[in-house]
Amino acid sequence: MKRALVPLLVLTSISINCFATEIAPGVEKLYEYEELTGNAISGRIEKSNENVSFFGHRLTANTQAYSGSVNRNITMQGFHSIYLVNQTQSRQTYHIQIYLCSNKNDCFNYISGYELNPGASYSSGSTSTLTASFPNNKQFYVLTAGTVVSGAENGRATDSKYITIS
Repeated sequence: MKRALVPLLVLTSISINCFATEIAPGVEKLYEYEELTGNAISGRIEKSNENVSFFGHRLTANTQAYSGSVNRNITMQGFHSIYLVNQTQSRQTYHIQIYLCSNKNDCFNYISGYELNPGASYSSGSTSTLTASFPNNKQFYVLTAGTVVSGAENGRATDSKYITIS
């Protein structure tokens, strides 16, 4: 009995994670996950507002300059906004990537997918945070914040600033 119950519990937990979640009328979140690459120490995403109307740009990404010391952790932030509207007559899928990278390879990535009904819209404002350490005294590294959407529409916004290490 115990042996038969374990596969059933595993199958149930997998199935639960596969269903979309409706976050607003006509908008379903299909998936979301976070990942670190390279020598990134930690990262996180904080959504300040989801499904609130934005005016102006469809996609934005901004960051600021940072400074720090060799072999000391530096926590850096990126600011992102997304505004999507399904203007077609059919349900559309959108894949979103929010990233913050130092030195091109040390990155925090937040990846999510949404389906929008015809006429539905999705918007989000987020702050990404990346903690990294720099092992040598090379004077400058580059910090890049990015917001990318692909699928029914494609677009990209990026902003880069210097990280000064002394």
